Amino acid sequence: MADIDIIIIGAFVALVSLVIVELAIIINSLRYTRQLLRIKDMHEAEIRRAHEKLKSVDKLKTEFMNMAAHELKTPMVPMVGYLQLIDKKKLDSEDRESLEIAIRNTKRLQRLVGDILDIAKLESKVMKFNMEEVRLESLANDAVSSAEPFAKEKKIYLKKVVPKNLPTIKGDAVRITQVLTNLLNNAIKFTDKGGITLKASKTGNSVLVQVVDTGIGIGRKDVGKLFTKFYQADSSGKRKYGGTGLGLAICKEIVKAHGGKIWVTSQLGKGSIFQFTLPSK
Repeated sequence: MADIDIIIIGAFVALVSLVIVELAIIINSLRYTRQLLRIKDMHEAEIRRAHEKLKSVDKLKTEFMNMAAHELKTPMVPMVGYLQLIDKKKLDSEDRESLEIAIRNTKRLQRLVGDILDIAKLESKVMKFNMEEVRLESLANDAVSSAEPFAKEKKIYLKKVVPKNLPTIKGDAVRITQVLTNLLNNAIKFTDKGGITLKASKTGNSVLVQVVDTGIGIGRKDVGKLFTKFYQADSSGKRKYGGTGLGLAICKEIVKAHGGKIWVTSQLGKGSIFQFTLPSK
């Protein structure tokens, strides 16, 4: 009997010892967890501080872009005006060609300044929108008319498939036309054969707009970055297609301000479909 008591006592002591060891492990684990949580909180605080610094830097960058664009815009208007006042008939062929190059590049610089101003205003939420009931068919006509000369120059087709019975949308007619024109010109720029079709249809409580092209297409790695400021799919020094990389970023911000969404589906060598939605009335 004594031997059994000794065994029971030994087992009990072993069990108590095991519990003590387990408790010690748990206590140490809790202490280590608290340390990890403190470190995590410190890291989160550092991340928050870094985020605030980045926001501050981004704000300064936007303000600088806005100021620089305004300063550039002021002399650009008279420059273009004076160049266009020069009588080409009085110039010889060489001087006439030089003048046309000067006018073309000055207008290009003017567009760049305008794009920088637009993106700065959109990001700082100071761009004002004249929201009213508009018909997409009318805006599509204006955009196609504006892009038509570019398409004819490249000898590609430009079609419009927009039904007349589309519901009206509430938006800024000038800015929505800007989006349509940007997307059409962008599609024409990257299309050498075939052409572009502007489509529109009703989908749920929205109007869906699609710009379908038969152009060079976009690689999978570039699709997700296209609406980023200054992004160029071909950023090499020898890139064939020009542009500032701001047009699609501007389109995204304008569509977003109207409560819509914009996206693209594309495949290299098989063209692209840029599409966006706008809430309908």
